[in-house]
Amino acid sequence: MNQERHPNRSKLDFLYHEVLGEVADLTQRIEGVNARQAQTVGDLVKLATGLEVASQSLTNLPIELGLQVQQSLQAGSQQLQDELQLRMQKTLAPTQARLQSLANDSAQYARLAHHSAKRITVLAIIAGAIAGALGGVLAGVALSRYFT
Repeated sequence: MNQERHPNRSKLDFLYHEVLGEVADLTQRIEGVNARQAQTVGDLVKLATGLEVASQSLTNLPIELGLQVQQSLQAGSQQLQDELQLRMQKTLAPTQARLQSLANDSAQYARLAHHSAKRITVLAIIAGAIAGALGGVLAGVALSRYFT
């Protein structure tokens, strides 16, 4: 009877070892799948973080673009304003020189007119004095003839 059990026992041991081998194989495969799953979850977390950062960047993009456009427009308008001011100064420089020349000429003519007015005044005073003296002499002559 011992011999009968022994062959069955060895078959049973063989099947037991084969099942244990299969279980060990399945356990290793499950552990490998778990490891790959953990790695995949980590990769997905990294991807989700990256997508969140990208989403935030895209959310801030209109604001950043608006600021950049505003800064560009301000810089451009400042350059245009400076260039316009420079060109206006260049354009107005000859006109300003002509106006300054006219102002100097007008001042010179005003001085000449003032001197001429002074001369005429002096001549008028002299002529008036001469006329008064001559009138006095004539009045004196007329009175002396009337009384003589």
